[in-house]
Amino acid sequence: MGYRFIYNHALKEYIDILHCPHCCDGDNWMQSFISPLLLLIAMGNGCGVGDYYNYENEKLVGTWCDSISSVEITIEPKDELGYEEVHPDFCY
Repeated sequence: MGYRFIYNHALKEYIDILHCPHCCDGDNWMQSFISPLLLLIAMGNGCGVGDYYNYENEKLVGTWCDSISSVEITIEPKDELGYEEVHPDFCY
């Protein structure tokens, strides 16, 4: 198994990739989610072509860009930290 956990030590948040929701296309489930880290550290969403639009989640885009130096990606969980788990639902 590969890297699964993304921690933001500055914000005291983490993401478990296995808990990121997958999108549904009708009756057929498919993995069509976007890796959350890319959108969380993005700068300039809403400035032109290629922006991420989703009425529920576009407000999350860029929320980690000011704390990128505090981001850690791990294979094993760090339960002792007591951080809040966030579930960004970035789908296309």
